[in-house]
Amino acid sequence: ITIANLGSVWVIASVYERDLGRVKIGQTAEISFVTFPARTFSGRITQVAQRLDPETRTAKVRVEVENRDRQLRLEMFGAVRLPTQDPRVVPAIPETALQQVDGKNTVFVQTKAQEFQRREVMLGHRADGWVEVTHGLEPGERVDTQGSFYLKSTLLKETLQEEH
Repeated sequence: ITIANLGSVWVIASVYERDLGRVKIGQTAEISFVTFPARTFSGRITQVAQRLDPETRTAKVRVEVENRDRQLRLEMFGAVRLPTQDPRVVPAIPETALQQVDGKNTVFVQTKAQEFQRREVMLGHRADGWVEVTHGLEPGERVDTQGSFYLKSTLLKETLQEEH
């Protein structure tokens, strides 16, 4: 037999390493569950793990949520939003700008009117046709969003001609 008091539940969220500096014990959190699409639950952060998962580069954050009406069940999946006063600004590009060259994520950065430079990038979150660039691109740099496949083809053609 297992006895549990479900008057409040813990929601465990995975927070990326780059965002941990903005997460604090006592901070509020908003949680939504697929089961209750029209409702948002509120909670407070009660613990931030000291260890990162080496594969995902995330740390577990425990959010305590009141569950007086007992609607929340153990092992439910949800999405946690942690509003902060300190927004993180990172470049984001349309997915159409992204190409794979030699197995690496690549964009073509405009250097002059008709000149582009190949640039390897590291990616973050994807949403609604956009992808976050966490490394390799500075805010304000212009990337080709429509002709990147053509630029990739031209680059590969030039590489093949140099080899023969």
